[in-house]
Amino acid sequence: MKTQKFYSLLLAMLITTCISPLATSSKGDKIQPTLSAPTISTQTQSAPTISTTTPSSPKLATITYIPLVVNNKTSTPVPPAGNGIIADHSVISVFPNIPTAVVKDAAAIKTLFMHQSTGGYIYESGLQCLAGVNGDPNYYPQECTQYAVNPPYDPYDDRNWNWKMWNTPMANAPAKTDQWVSVVNTLQQDYQVLGMKFCYVDGWNQDFTYYRDNMLELERTYPNKVFIWSTSALWNDPGTACQDNGFNSCMNIYEFNQQVRDYAKANHKFLYDIADIESDGGTCQVAGYEGLCAKYYSDGGGHPNITGSIRLAKGFWWLMARISGWNGN
Repeated sequence: MKTQKFYSLLLAMLITTCISPLATSSKGDKIQPTLSAPTISTQTQSAPTISTTTPSSPKLATITYIPLVVNNKTSTPVPPAGNGIIADHSVISVFPNIPTAVVKDAAAIKTLFMHQSTGGYIYESGLQCLAGVNGDPNYYPQECTQYAVNPPYDPYDDRNWNWKMWNTPMANAPAKTDQWVSVVNTLQQDYQVLGMKFCYVDGWNQDFTYYRDNMLELERTYPNKVFIWSTSALWNDPGTACQDNGFNSCMNIYEFNQQVRDYAKANHKFLYDIADIESDGGTCQVAGYEGLCAKYYSDGGGHPNITGSIRLAKGFWWLMARISGWNGN
């Protein structure tokens, strides 16, 4: 039987693990990596209060999508039924083949993507590398330096994409889902594409049904928007969080991710399969479940290094290219 004391101790460890150690920029949600080892915050945070009331499922309706208008062109970014469009580890090698015109179409899409600290690494070390902004050879690999030879944001311009941090660092998947719904209701008019991801610290109470039903309700409410579904980020250094001591975060995350994948594939969704990219298709494991590969790991339990962040950024670009109407060829 899980005790409240156990959850409180575990949540305190998880929350401090996933708080981003990197500084925010003037844009508010951009994270700047430093050359020195990051310092993990030791600020004490109380465990979030979890409602014991089973959330009711929203009444779902048939979703009718309205095509996007991208660069004055109309695209129909909805995958055919039974064949979701999945950005997983297999698409990373395809990234260089995305036509420049398609890249420009994807870059023109007003996009909101919510995240915690892992997303900060994806943005600053990944997307900004591809944009040619972060090419310091003393810190970034040669690939980033090569992109920096071009004028900034040519061609991988991410300035229409708002990678927004959660308002409060949390280790609480249902609370994040509720915040996500609130953010979409407030800001959806400013974006064409909206998505979010869970952090590896959210595995202890991830609820696929609650996530699915809220995503479907948002799709029903805003049929002129495209929503990105996502698997959860993974652990590399789990400590006690993924051991069979009455609680196994790695197992919970794996089960959640499998449910998201199965549903996205069967119901023509756009899926950003972060976990598959981080685990190289499940070949890397932690505690017997898919985990963040050591060669892509930086710190903090599950933060990706620059190599891992670039791969995740390429996966996101590929997905945005498909959303823009590109057929993948």
